[in-house]
Amino acid sequence: MQLAQAQKKLVTEHFSKAAMSYDSAAQLQKNVLAHAFNILNLDAKLTESSDLIDMGCGTGNLLNHIEQLNSYTGVDLAKGMLDVAQLKFQDRQTNGGLANLSAYWLQADVQNTQLIAESYTHVFSSLVWQWCDLAEVLAESYRLLKPGGSVVFTTLLDGSLSELTQAYKALDDSQHVNKFEPLAQFKQALNTQTWQSVQTEFKTEHTEYKNVHALLRELKSIGANSVVDQAKPQALTKARLKLLESAYPKKSNGLISASWHVAYCHLVKPI
Repeated sequence: MQLAQAQKKLVTEHFSKAAMSYDSAAQLQKNVLAHAFNILNLDAKLTESSDLIDMGCGTGNLLNHIEQLNSYTGVDLAKGMLDVAQLKFQDRQTNGGLANLSAYWLQADVQNTQLIAESYTHVFSSLVWQWCDLAEVLAESYRLLKPGGSVVFTTLLDGSLSELTQAYKALDDSQHVNKFEPLAQFKQALNTQTWQSVQTEFKTEHTEYKNVHALLRELKSIGANSVVDQAKPQALTKARLKLLESAYPKKSNGLISASWHVAYCHLVKPI
C-alpha cells in the first residue's frame, strides 16, 4: 500500500492515539506475532549474539517472546506506540527480565530509517507492512541486513475483511475498507532483491465478534481505522449501522467472523 504524506500522517496519528488500548484489543495481531516468532526463533535461528531490528514495533510485543538477544532496535513512526513499548521493556527489566539486552528506540519511517547499512542479523515485522510500499520496505530491510541475515515478516493480503467490504455495499458504493496487496504484487515485491532463500506460508485467520459494532470498535482500538483513498467519510449513523449489521453474514451461534489473509515470510540475504 503506497501512502501519500498526508495519509501517512493520519495513519500514524491513529496508531499513536490507540497505543494505550492496543494490547487489550489486538487479538489477531498477537496470534500472528506468536506464529511469526516461531519462524524467527526456529528457522531464522535467533541467538544471544543476534542484533534484531523490529520494523514497526508497536507496543513492543515481540519482546514478550524473546529470552536471548544481543541488541534490539524498535522502530515505529507512532510516538505513542514507542512510549508504551519503552515502558513495558523497562518494567520487564525492573522485574529481572532481559537484563543484558541493549535496547534502542527510533521514531522513523520503516521505509527510510537512515540507519547504518548491514547493521543487523535479523529484521522482523508483523502486520505492519500492509501500510507500506512493500518493495520499498523490503529494499530497506535488505540494506540493513548483514550478509547471511534473515527477514521474517507478516502482512495482510487481498481478501482480508472481505465480509465487511461486502456488507458495506448495502450502504453505498464508497470505499470503506482498505485494499490489501494482491498475491501477484506480493510475489513481485519479493523478487525486487536477490535473496538466497524465500519461504512463504499463507493462512486465513478468523476473529469472532458479537456484532459489527464490536469489530469496528476493535479496529479503532488498535489504530487500524484509517481508510486510504476514502472519499469524505459519511457518519455511521444508527440507521446505517443497523443496515450494516443486517448485511453482515452471521454464524450459526449468532456471532460474526472476520477473515484475514495473512502471509508469513522468511527471507535470507546471500552471504
